Amino acid sequence: MDCLWNRACALREEGLLEGVPCAVTLALMTDGEIAAVNRAALGVPGPTNILSFPGTQVEEEAELALAVETLLRESLLYGQEPEDHLVRLLAHGLLHVCGLDHGERMEACQAVLEEAGRELLRRSGA
Repeated sequence: MDCLWNRACALREEGLLEGVPCAVTLALMTDGEIAAVNRAALGVPGPTNILSFPGTQVEEEAELALAVETLLRESLLYGQEPEDHLVRLLAHGLLHVCGLDHGERMEACQAVLEEAGRELLRRSGA
């Protein structure tokens, strides 16, 4: 996650991201756990792959909640290696806590973060 974080900070320096929180925590959850959070926080029933909770101020920690079972299920569905799908979801969640919503700017930034994550996987032999 550090490589994605560092690249997000670089995107901020390039003017593509306005805010990068001071820290991000990652909670790995079961489908049941994330479904409960999804309902409580957003009023949406059922599990989702990742939830993003930006801090309300720059100095506050942001949070990501990742459903491991959903990640594995979607990896099979999309024909991706779980590691590749994990990079995609972490990049996506990180951009949400940085204040981006779906659209062209998010897609461009996500491509940059995903490439950084894939490079890390290549270097680590994963």
